[in-house]
Order: sequence, then structure tokens, then C-alpha cells
Amino acid sequence: MLSPDPRGRPAPCRSRSARGQPRVPCLSAPTYQLRSAVPPPRPRFRPPDDSGRHVVGARGLWERSCRTSVAGRFGNGCRLCRLVRRRLAVAPCEPIRKWWHPAPRLRLQAQTSQNGRVLRHVLDARQFTRQWLEEQLFPSTLELQQTPTDRLEKALAGKRLFYLFYEPSTRTRVSFEMAATLLGATVHGIDSHEQYAQDERLEDRIRVLNEYPHDFLLIRYDQEGGASRAASVSGVPVINAGDGPGQHPTQALLDAYTLWRELGRLDGLSIALVGDLSYQRSTNSLAYLLSQFRDLSFYLVSPQLLRMRDEVRDHLTKSGAKIEEVRDLRAVAGDVDVIYVTRAQTTRLEHARRFESDTGKYTVDADVLARLPTHARVLHPLPRGPELPPEFDADPRIACFRQAANGLYVRMALLSLLAAETAQAAV
Repeated sequence: MLSPDPRGRPAPCRSRSARGQPRVPCLSAPTYQLRSAVPPPRPRFRPPDDSGRHVVGARGLWERSCRTSVAGRFGNGCRLCRLVRRRLAVAPCEPIRKWWHPAPRLRLQAQTSQNGRVLRHVLDARQFTRQWLEEQLFPSTLELQQTPTDRLEKALAGKRLFYLFYEPSTRTRVSFEMAATLLGATVHGIDSHEQYAQDERLEDRIRVLNEYPHDFLLIRYDQEGGASRAASVSGVPVINAGDGPGQHPTQALLDAYTLWRELGRLDGLSIALVGDLSYQRSTNSLAYLLSQFRDLSFYLVSPQLLRMRDEVRDHLTKSGAKIEEVRDLRAVAGDVDVIYVTRAQTTRLEHARRFESDTGKYTVDADVLARLPTHARVLHPLPRGPELPPEFDADPRIACFRQAANGLYVRMALLSLLAAETAQAAV
């Protein structure tokens, strides 16, 4: 028997409805005390299934997605979480996700370094460790690359990626969009032709986007440091897709993975970086990333006015790499394992060559390929110009299109690892 509530009203019978049908109890209904000292039984719960939807009670009264609570950005979570909290008398300040919402079950588990999280944001190629590359990113990428697309696990089901591009992009945007889609996420965003940097302050725009339930922000900015500015005010992971002449860390990841796949190693390589080394962010990031490996030699092939930045050179020197500046690619073509050609900015190179006493050689032609060892590889971040003519594409040493294809799987692995570490940090 149920006793009256504290206000003295008799307890209504809730076992049947007016039509005589059995009534299912509601978690938000008033709680009545039993005459015995035994507390009322708690509802029986089942943990969320693989799709991330939780089911309450034997009849499955509610079945709602609660990934917003997993992300931990909406306080008490969805309507079901508020009802469960009320029924079980959970304190408002106690995160409900700690006892109810497990982290999404991902096949790719994140790894943290001794200094903290590796993937809070993806901003700088120097944030990645050699151990993380060799034990996490490269094996995960290889596994994804060897898995048919129709058998891929939807590790990002329910996730949302928003891209914000202030500069045009083909490979970076499309590969990220395809990577997220293949793993079950949804993608939307704003392209460069739809906005201008002067329209709105970057930090304000990022704060507005954080008010919407996004899980990743992919940003390409036209000025160096834009991604760091966005990350300083963002509560969700920011991925740097290129910030002016600064860095392009995900390009460096796919470049390093390509070398690892093509040559089988990253230690002891001789690498020629060719072209505009002052304003090309891809060479900056690749130099920072490869500096963690041993016995490297870098040949910097560029005009004097477009030589590599001093801070990047100093970083390579401190890491123990050998550096040599040359003006003619043919002079070192027979001694290198990798030629990394950058996109030629015609007006900039022409201006730089006016101040050179001798004409340099910054293109890959038949003479360079004749001197290049058979095991060597030629990489290019694309799009290309006259520095890498298309008539040599049949040469197996030209790996720029395999390099671009690897970008899809590297970014799939990166998003999965980023989601796994974000989920672990929320628990």
C-alpha cells in the first residue's frame, strides 16, 4: 500500500488507465513512499548500444541519442538525462556522463604523451611525437587504407565537422569531408568565396560556432597564427588546415606517411626541399615533423630571397640534422632519397631570380630524373606548375598522386584518434 503524499492527498492508482489498459510508469511522476523502510526500486537500465542510443526500462520508454552529453557541453544533457537525474536524485553539479554515458567505443584508441594530450587541437607539426606517429597514426592509417570502404567502422557516427575556409582548397577540404563522411560524421561549412576575413572578427566567429553542437572545427586562414587564435577561444578541437605562410600540419602528416610507405623508413634520409621555402607552409611543417628522426640531411634548393626561415633552420640544426644550401637541383639529385618540390609562385620566383648572380635550377626535368636514384621519390603538395611537368607522370618515382591519395586515410585516422582522445578527456 502507498501512503498519502506529504500534502495529505490519497495516492491515486496508477496501475491502469481510464480504459483499463496497463499504464507504464513515468520517471518524472511524483515519488510515493513505501510503508516499509525499503527504498523504492530504481528503474532497470541497459547501457547504450553500439549505435550510441540508450534504452530505459524493459519496454524501452525512450530511445534518444545522447551524444551531446558525451561531449559534455550541454550541462544536464538531453531530456532523458534530466529525468534520470531527477529520479535518482543526482546532484546538479555531478556530471551525469561519468556514471551513465560511457565514452564512444572506438577501434582506434588515443595515446597521450608524458606532457599531456597530443590532440587537444591540431595546430603545429611540432606537437606530434615520434612515438605517436609510429605507434598510433601510421598503423591506424595503414589499417584504414587496407579496409574496404563498405566495411569501415563508423567511428564518428553522430559527430559533426564544420569547415571554415578563408582561402580556396581542393585536396584538404575534399579529403577531410570524405574522411569524416566515410566514418559516419556529417560535414558542413563555409567556403572562401562566401566570406571575407574583414567581415567579422575571427575569435567572435569561432565563439558563435562553439554555441552550436559541432565536434570538430577545420579552419584555413589567410594569415599566420589564425588557427591558434581560433583554438584560444574554442571549446571543441580546432584543426589547422593551413594558416597563411605559417604551417599546414596535416599536410606534413600525410607527407611523412607517404615517405614511410614508399621508402620504409624515415631515419637516415637525404631530402631536397626545392622552390619557395619562405612562404610555403608545407615545407615548414614537414621540416618540423621530420626533425624528430635521426641522421637526416636537408638540401635547401631555393633563391637567396626565398630561403628557409631562420627559426625553421635553427630547429633543424638543434635536432642534429645536416643542412646545406644549394642553387642547382642537378648538383644534389644523385645524392638524395627525396625531392620535395613546392608550388612555384611565378612572380615571386621571377622577382627573386633578378637578384641572383647565377641562375638557379628549381624544376624537375629529364636531366634531374636521369641523375635521381631508382629508389628515390619526388613529392609535391599540389597543385603543380612548370616545376613538375606532367610528361614525367609515368615515372614510378613521381609519387605526388599517391601522396594525395594517402591524405584521405591519414585524415581519417587523425579524426578518429582526435575523437577518441576527446571522449577520454570528457570522462
